[in-house]
Amino acid sequence: MKKTHLLILIILSCYGLCYGNDIQILKERLTKEFLQKEFDSEKLVQTVAAQQPNGSWNDIDYNNKSTVQWNPTNHLNRLLDMCLAYSVLGQDLYMSQLLLTGILNGVEYWYKVNPKSNNWWHNEIGKQNILAPIAFLVGEKLPESLLQQIIVDFPKGTKDFTGQNKLWISEEMVWRGCLSGDLETIKAGTDSLKSVVKMVTTEGIMPDYSFRQHGPQLYSGGYGASFLTSNMQWAYRLRGLSFGYSKDNTDLLGKFVREGSLWMIRRNYWDYQVVGRNLARKSNGEVRVGNQQSASLNTVLRQFAMVDTTNRQSYLNLANHIEGTNDTVLYGNKYFYWSDFMVHRRPNYYFSVRMNSARTFRTEQGNNENVKGDYLSDGSTAILIDGDEYADIFPCWNWSHIPGVTSPERATPKRRKDWGIPGVGEFTGGVSDGKYGVAAYRQNWDSTQVNKAWILFDNEVVCLASNIKSEASDVVSTTLNQTLLKTDVWLKEAHKKAYMLTDNESKTVKADWIWQGNTGYIIPQHTGEISVSAQKIVGDWSSIGAYPKGTLETKNVFAISKTHGLKPKGASFAYIVVPGIDKSHFEKYKANDIKILANNDSLQLVYHNKTDIYGLVLYKGQSVKLSDKLCLTADNACLMLFRTVNGKKQLTLADPTQKLTNIHLTISMAGRCLFNQDVKLPQGDYKGKSVTIKLLK
Repeated sequence: MKKTHLLILIILSCYGLCYGNDIQILKERLTKEFLQKEFDSEKLVQTVAAQQPNGSWNDIDYNNKSTVQWNPTNHLNRLLDMCLAYSVLGQDLYMSQLLLTGILNGVEYWYKVNPKSNNWWHNEIGKQNILAPIAFLVGEKLPESLLQQIIVDFPKGTKDFTGQNKLWISEEMVWRGCLSGDLETIKAGTDSLKSVVKMVTTEGIMPDYSFRQHGPQLYSGGYGASFLTSNMQWAYRLRGLSFGYSKDNTDLLGKFVREGSLWMIRRNYWDYQVVGRNLARKSNGEVRVGNQQSASLNTVLRQFAMVDTTNRQSYLNLANHIEGTNDTVLYGNKYFYWSDFMVHRRPNYYFSVRMNSARTFRTEQGNNENVKGDYLSDGSTAILIDGDEYADIFPCWNWSHIPGVTSPERATPKRRKDWGIPGVGEFTGGVSDGKYGVAAYRQNWDSTQVNKAWILFDNEVVCLASNIKSEASDVVSTTLNQTLLKTDVWLKEAHKKAYMLTDNESKTVKADWIWQGNTGYIIPQHTGEISVSAQKIVGDWSSIGAYPKGTLETKNVFAISKTHGLKPKGASFAYIVVPGIDKSHFEKYKANDIKILANNDSLQLVYHNKTDIYGLVLYKGQSVKLSDKLCLTADNACLMLFRTVNGKKQLTLADPTQKLTNIHLTISMAGRCLFNQDVKLPQGDYKGKSVTIKLLK
């Protein structure tokens, strides 16, 4: 019995020693990381001089309760800058007693006035993200009474949080455990951190590696961006420790990076369509800019490369792309069937389509952010070359002219309600063979109906709109793009020579093509006039987000659109985007290889002669004659890609309704049957995923 007791004591002693070492290593890692945060040393001098003897600043409203731009946060941010100046070796005020006194007075004043926001996030997550590094950097110089007040601000459990919110709360538990020396809290926090790294169908990582938050809503570049960087950071921080991430955790996180989030970034910018209401915040789309919640994405990718060493080079390549030196890292086409989103990438450009359906939510409004975004996700598109084509353009936008969207030209789009607005249609989907794709969206929103399709080739994207109908009291138009003016604008009218648009000019013309910003727009069918403008616009961030009135932004904006008139009855329109092409090459470009064979209420069909690719949207079961020799029949509505690969015919199809179990296909060529059978469609978590069939030669 004595031997048993002794053995238990030895095991417990080793257990405590092991975890004790791990706790110390983790604390040292966190402190070292916090020391690397940047701050403005020149601005710090003014900050210290303006601080009052009681630790406050006169320009901060401590009674402010704003839900987004919460003014008291400035107090904590200034204290953090002071902590960095105090703690970083080589700084002029390193270990300054005057600075330390100001820090301690500032922390004491914070808890004396105890500011509160009307947004729970600031109270339970936001301020803790700044208090943690303050506590770690001051260390033993922080009086026990103040340390305990900070510790109490951090949670013991995660309540009912999900997705990124649960992740934030979990890391606060780890910080609490480190500051209090409580092993059990650290273990509970790290277990909770790891628990969110799983594939789900509610909020978090979806089976297609998109990310959803606030219900079935695409949020890969908003909440998902924080989720991604925070998890990679914690995998790096906890590497080699007894409570670190498991191999299953890191494998899934790696796939989420490589097959999901990084597809939605062009160089230093998130696609504006995946950031949710965050587009109403300044500089929100930049991925090389870290904040109090997470480090910059390129930095974290390099850290994660030391965790998932099997895929090390992939993360380094992705980091290089973010830093602008590797545009070949991602190539192909990807449809995120859980989030109604298609991405098409080539080294010289990025193109995406954002849609919605009865299965997903539209881009949310809330906390007085994105108040004009009623038409976002109605087949909106992003065309990125440098990545910054839409950077901070949004207060200067005409919100009735969202890129890619067909909508009424309302002076101010209707604001429906805050949060969770469901889509209404069932026919929304995409088919992708990994290299090429077709996206389709049957729109029925704001008294306007349209059949929209995008067929994505190597050098071109063909954009189709058919059966355009509207009972809205405003003129309806389709916007080809509304983006930052990056270069001169060139126009080619029918039967005229190309010419350059002058500064601050708007024109409505019968155009053959328009070129701007290394992107060309071709109008293959002269179905009316195109409006083109290049103007300097002054916008106010307060008009779309939670900023004080008078927070101005000035941008040079390029816009191009096509009007369909008032209450159109079945109109159609087509245009071709040629992205990533300079002016000299575009002037020589001919769209002869592209044949728009159908664009009506039941079928949209495009053929690319050079690559021998057909892109089809069948709005009902029907027979389609692709050529004199080639015919196919489908018994249900579907999306198809039909092309030749290594001398053999290949068909890829998908069900945009995500309701079918199979589709019966018959394919014949020159009277010879190539295929005649049911095609089983993916079910369960993979409804809407594409299926590829290899056919006879």
